[in-house]
Amino acid sequence: TACSQAFPNIAFEFNALVAQLDQTPVEVELDHPMTGDPTSYTLDRNTFTNAVHLLSYASETAVLLPLLIHTTYEQEDFRLFAAMALTTFSNMEQSISNGMRFSVLCAEDIPFYPDNPDTQGYLGDFVVSTFREICTYWPTQPVSPEFHQAVVSDAPVLLLSGEADPATPPSNGELAAQTLSNSQHWVVPGMGHINIFRGCIPNLATDFIDKASFAGIDSACIQDISSMPLFVNFNGPVP
Repeated sequence: TACSQAFPNIAFEFNALVAQLDQTPVEVELDHPMTGDPTSYTLDRNTFTNAVHLLSYASETAVLLPLLIHTTYEQEDFRLFAAMALTTFSNMEQSISNGMRFSVLCAEDIPFYPDNPDTQGYLGDFVVSTFREICTYWPTQPVSPEFHQAVVSDAPVLLLSGEADPATPPSNGELAAQTLSNSQHWVVPGMGHINIFRGCIPNLATDFIDKASFAGIDSACIQDISSMPLFVNFNGPVP
């Protein structure tokens, strides 16, 4: 409620920024947030929306998005967003092996993308077109035709989703559960991607692994997990 009151036009402001950068990229001068060095950085639609997408992966950064978008729009100043984008991309480059990433994507995902993918979302066709271009050069081996068939099993399987995951939403877990007859799907309220470390989940997951069974495991405590409150100004959320 506090966020809605503070930023009542956030959808309009976001779309306006996307449209502006789509027409005219903005070159920003700032001190690099990781090194402190004077840096010139160009924000276009793709870098802007990609940063938004990556920031939405975790509640700890997603809570900043409305404030960042509103401040950027209101002040007509992209420096704060450029700093967040540089930080986000730098952290990702340090934590992901792109060689491994594209060895997987180019074999398991890209060949199965539709010829005319839905580009109505704010990311447009950037991700699909970029990945396809990379995969024309990256060496890979095709997977078997059966690779994307659903796994059918009665083995105990724990499916864990974040309610607000922008990459693997709970609907994916529900789809997987359809052919995993001895599975449980735990959805973590308000959270994004990767939740094994949150709240009571480490203890629950450890018990499940030790027992290879859901017997005696009460997952009700997961509903006590909550995301951080959305920031309404740079002092933080409403107390």
